[in-house]
Amino acid sequence: MQNLDTAEKAIEAFFQAFNAHDGEAYVKSLHFPHVRINAPGQVNILQTAADQPPLENALAWLAKHEGWHHSTLDQVERVQESENKVHFKIQFSRFKADGSLYAVHKSLWVITKKDNQWGVLARSSFAP
Repeated sequence: MQNLDTAEKAIEAFFQAFNAHDGEAYVKSLHFPHVRINAPGQVNILQTAADQPPLENALAWLAKHEGWHHSTLDQVERVQESENKVHFKIQFSRFKADGSLYAVHKSLWVITKKDNQWGVLARSSFAP
């Protein structure tokens, strides 16, 4: 199903923007309101793109506290799907500048189609 293949590309676009430090492309990969459930179970809801903190803030935090340099998208598996929404189980890894792997995280993502565009609506992971 080509339509659903495009849903998976929304995840790839997120990771490409994240690694490229491209805040504009990062926000474009998301749908709003956007939901993130973090490791301790805190729920963050961003109502609009204007509510999204600058990507550089998150990347600076990761670099300072974890030594983060880049992330890879390792596994993507469709769990449930409809014409306008897909649930994915993903795994991603985080690496330091020297190329050493320091973290692997599993996550559930909800990708939706709004205004004929696929985007990341919700993420739940065990990543900080």
